[in-house]
Amino acid sequence: MSNGLEFDMYNKLTNVLLGGSYLAEKTGPAKGFWTQNPHQREGIKKEYRIFADGKYELTSKINLLASIENKGYSLEDRGDTPSIPKNETAYGYSVGAEYKPIKQVMLYSRYSQSPRFPSLVEGANGFFMKADDNLQHETMKNIEIGSSFGFENLMADDELKFNIGYFNSNIDNYISRSWQWDKFSMHIDNIDRAKFEGVELETSYKINNFTVKASANYYIGIEFCKKGKECVNENLPSDYATNHIPPKKSYSLDVNQEFFNNKLSIGGKVSYFDKRTIPTAMVGRGSAPLLAPVDYKPATIVDLRSSLIINKNLTADFTVDNVFDRYYIQPINVGYIPSPGRTFRLGITATF
Repeated sequence: MSNGLEFDMYNKLTNVLLGGSYLAEKTGPAKGFWTQNPHQREGIKKEYRIFADGKYELTSKINLLASIENKGYSLEDRGDTPSIPKNETAYGYSVGAEYKPIKQVMLYSRYSQSPRFPSLVEGANGFFMKADDNLQHETMKNIEIGSSFGFENLMADDELKFNIGYFNSNIDNYISRSWQWDKFSMHIDNIDRAKFEGVELETSYKINNFTVKASANYYIGIEFCKKGKECVNENLPSDYATNHIPPKKSYSLDVNQEFFNNKLSIGGKVSYFDKRTIPTAMVGRGSAPLLAPVDYKPATIVDLRSSLIINKNLTADFTVDNVFDRYYIQPINVGYIPSPGRTFRLGITATF
């Protein structure tokens, strides 16, 4: 729930968004399916959030941005070997600025700090997993710096847009999963921090009925830091992040042309992704490889598409995915499940 306000403060335009949310969730085995081994996870989590976002027009070229939030949660483990009840409140905030030296260019910077509380899976015991009694919330500290450009009528009736941004995210008290051989179980606790750093780029150009879009992502580095130990540039064994490591580099190019007063559209997309940003750590012994890493390989994928407006009530779409029938596994996949090979699709949409 939210409500926006717009008013003048010291003769300057001010926008404020006030809101809040509430979440209640419950998990447990279906009736009649309770087992003692392995222990079933059962629990209730409640979480609230109250926030305020503001934007102040300092000058015709400078906007100031700020936000504040208050969050709280409670988690009750109702399993037969429960963890202790968890209750926490935390604050988050952000500050930033936008600067427009000319109409077509905007520079921006932003710093934010936001808490994340443990989920039911992370905070309640069950299925050979035990939550630490002193499990704390994560705090993400994020720095964003970037710029955007927008130009019109460079040659004719055309439009060029370009965005580039740098991000540096440090997650304090990162919630991690590890294998404890002496207890023969997985353990959920906090490590010191995790860090993600990279650059994102997007651009588009449109002239008449022709459009081309391109994007690129590059991760400068990812590291995980356990308490009292040196940071490592590899995933932690048995941690959930094992299969959520993005590619070092990824690019995409999308081209589209429209004909016959925009009734026929023909386009295609080329996508490339590199290997993982950081290597996989050696899994442990025994049951530690319960979360084995999915080591996807670099791949280039080509997709084609077309759309025809037959009349105001009827549209036909035809696509060919993975034109060259490449065998590949999608990045950030939790299993060795290959993506579909060359796939043809024909669809008809009718409206009445």
